[in-house]
Amino acid sequence: MFDPVKDVLVRKDVVAVLCNPQGLAINPKTNQAVLGCNVGRAGSTGTPLTVAWDLTKGIFVGVFGQVGSGDSVTYSPKTDRFYFGAHNFPHGSSIGIFSGSPIAFLTNVPTGSFSGAKNLAYDETNNLIYTQDALPGEGALFSFTPPK
Repeated sequence: MFDPVKDVLVRKDVVAVLCNPQGLAINPKTNQAVLGCNVGRAGSTGTPLTVAWDLTKGIFVGVFGQVGSGDSVTYSPKTDRFYFGAHNFPHGSSIGIFSGSPIAFLTNVPTGSFSGAKNLAYDETNNLIYTQDALPGEGALFSFTPPK
């Protein structure tokens, strides 16, 4: 953690599991986060996973093997959900959906292409998740309503 006023490092937390976090979203009410881990992609030896992290205590509070190997994570206070784009997940590109409090895995939504769910956005007004399909010659934006 950094002190933004003094611009100094005040605390460094060690993620005690092989995660290589590349995405992070925070539930501001609980000060807990989902770390989008990018390990375990096809051809690697790591296990695909996602980590729930308590920012106040500096510890992990959950490790989920149902989805992993991705980048972007977003949190919606309106739905109290985390959405994780797992584009390198060995079982196929998908968006993992987690509850916000407590953080728990809910489901995966397959996106249909290897690199499809690298980035995502959640539209609270229209209740839609947006992501891209990056298949060669088929670059396109698509959206869907998240499952309940």
